[in-house]
Amino acid sequence: MAAIKQFFSLRKPGSEGHARLADQDQLDATLHQFKPRLGNLAQKAISIFSIILIPLFTFFLPFWSYLLNDVMTPDLYGKYGLCDVNASAVNCGSPYASTKLTYAEMVEEQNLLAHRTDADGNLWACGCEQGWLADWVCPLNLPSEDRPPSQPDYFSISYFIATAPGTGAMAAVSVWGVISYWIMGPGSLSFWQHVVHGSDVVHAEQCDNMSWGYWLSTITLFIFQITFGFFLMNPVCIVPWLHTLVVTTFIVAAVIHFLTIAVIGMYNTGLNTTDSKIIVTMVLIAVIPLLTTVVVPSASWPGNFGLYAFYYAECLGLSVGFNIPSVLFLTTGQL
Repeated sequence: MAAIKQFFSLRKPGSEGHARLADQDQLDATLHQFKPRLGNLAQKAISIFSIILIPLFTFFLPFWSYLLNDVMTPDLYGKYGLCDVNASAVNCGSPYASTKLTYAEMVEEQNLLAHRTDADGNLWACGCEQGWLADWVCPLNLPSEDRPPSQPDYFSISYFIATAPGTGAMAAVSVWGVISYWIMGPGSLSFWQHVVHGSDVVHAEQCDNMSWGYWLSTITLFIFQITFGFFLMNPVCIVPWLHTLVVTTFIVAAVIHFLTIAVIGMYNTGLNTTDSKIIVTMVLIAVIPLLTTVVVPSASWPGNFGLYAFYYAECLGLSVGFNIPSVLFLTTGQL
């Protein structure tokens, strides 16, 4: 109880009525009392697990789709199975269309998908929200008479997880990343102070919980949290334009959130803090490839790489973006 009172006694009103930290070292020492060694080890373990799990899940989505849909549960396909879209109604993405290959021809090339054809010679595919994960053979377009094709002409994380199991898996692998965004940011004034403080803070007014930077990082993280939830709620094949809108919004919000923290650190210390260097580097790694694949059309990439360029950029972006807090924690010990 005394430690809790001591923690709150460290705050005192400044000349402008803002909350200030009287003694950062004293605060860190006080907060340390609430961080048992076992909890610290658990945080390190889940951070390492997250760093491994997110890229393992995202980069191998085509393989997981093949393994789950075609190897483990080949009886999914058929008129009365979970994947019941007749291949005659299926188009592939434009890179395949440009080579005049139909979905049936793509399946025939695989030599491992005989179970997708029934006794009557009908070829079946996994349509929107069908299967464990979306069909890995090619990006499926399922146009109807009253609307355009429901999918883009290239693979994406959104395409693969547009199923109930896929959405659940995405939520599961990203949960620590989302939680740690709050823990290592607006949820922890101690961490905020650690990131933006250097050995020689020259603009201390930017380092409290009433500063514009702190509130901007809080607002953008709130926007990220809401739109990421809508991203999981609305698969890309249901309302594509809304899905694209919320995905764009949560990416922009996350980028602004982390760059705000990094810029405040740079403003105070000239990028001398390890935290600021890590944040800026990881944000650039996450964003630049993604922007490149957005600008360059899928058909402009050599061979069939256009099918996967945007998808791999997304995998890199999410793997790096969701693990910024984990990397910061493992390198600085702050949580």
